Amino acid sequence: GDLVWSGGEDFGLAARSGDSVIVYGTVEKRQVVEGRSKTCHFEEYLDVDAIEFTEDTNDVNIENHREEFEALAARDDAVDIFADSISPELYATPEWECALEALVAYLFGSPRVDVPEGPTIRGDIHVLIVSDYGMGKSMVNEAIADFSPTCIKESVTGMSSDVGLLAAAVEDDFGDGQWTLEPGILVRANGGHVILDEIDKTDADLERMNDALEGQQIVDVNKAGQSATFKSRVGLLATGNPVESRFDKSTPISEQLGIDQSLLSRFDAIVTMEDAANREKDSKVAESQGMAYVEAQEYEYGDRDEFEHLDRVVEPAVGRAWIAEARENHQPTLAPKHVETIRDWYADEIRTLNEQFDNGDGGGDMPVPASARSVMDTIRFAVAFARVHLRDEVTQADVDRAMNLTEQ
Repeated sequence: GDLVWSGGEDFGLAARSGDSVIVYGTVEKRQVVEGRSKTCHFEEYLDVDAIEFTEDTNDVNIENHREEFEALAARDDAVDIFADSISPELYATPEWECALEALVAYLFGSPRVDVPEGPTIRGDIHVLIVSDYGMGKSMVNEAIADFSPTCIKESVTGMSSDVGLLAAAVEDDFGDGQWTLEPGILVRANGGHVILDEIDKTDADLERMNDALEGQQIVDVNKAGQSATFKSRVGLLATGNPVESRFDKSTPISEQLGIDQSLLSRFDAIVTMEDAANREKDSKVAESQGMAYVEAQEYEYGDRDEFEHLDRVVEPAVGRAWIAEARENHQPTLAPKHVETIRDWYADEIRTLNEQFDNGDGGGDMPVPASARSVMDTIRFAVAFARVHLRDEVTQADVDRAMNLTEQ
């Protein structure tokens, strides 16, 4: 009955098939009929009153933290303090500073634009981080999962096909061996975030994710005689290592990511990090990690009650409430004057990066060529940054920050 559609079209039971649940109801009996005759046998069924999704652990309480996050959102440096609070034990190199800023945008996202019989523009932000071993990706992934109000975090190690990401046909344990469609990670997280670690360590056809990450963000499935269309409106954070585990300076970075260009183009931000020896940087990294351990040890076993290296301005509980409030109640609008600014910047600066790269004039080694997708990436970043400030209109400061992030 109506219970099937509780939660609406995007979050009703139809979108949750395959989830583990607790079902509450009353056990009833139905007399078995054979032909036109009633038998002495009765079959039991459950008259359902409520369903609890055991995988849902949403503990966000917006009102408990409203005063604190509204004060933080009003600060000019709101984006910076949020980025610094994600993983305080991490020494933020310039590459990590860029990545953390992109991850703030990823957490807040921008509103989806879905015009009836018109264009559909995703608001979810996708981020790819590829680095040499031991540069802190796993630590940051854990922290991002803590800050997200709704998140599924998985390692794709050993995933041999795309079914775990999109959908699988599963033979039912009961019901005369019928088959059902079990949604994958990108479907189950609809409306939230997905974190995929070790994306380089799978034989799965990752390009099958293309439609799930762009435009309508849907997953069409036709398997074992079953067909369905699932929604996959999620922001994706993917992390991994280059194809040879470490970057090779003699080979272009674009050839070392091991990801098809069509999928790479779906990411709004691609950050690559090489673990090159540098005494000053290495000293700071070692000191940051060591002092974080000392403080944690003293807090656990000693008399320390305050942190210095591990101090966070934004605690995860406050951050989750802040993000939930922004995503639920703030849909910042972009003004035509900002489009003009982005237009001129794109035509004068971004497109010329391709020429600089082709001519070897310092354009850098870009994972994907600069294209018109950069315009929408920048708009999504600008709107997300406006959301951080709980604004309903994008400001020039949001646009400037977004353009600077895209250009990096």
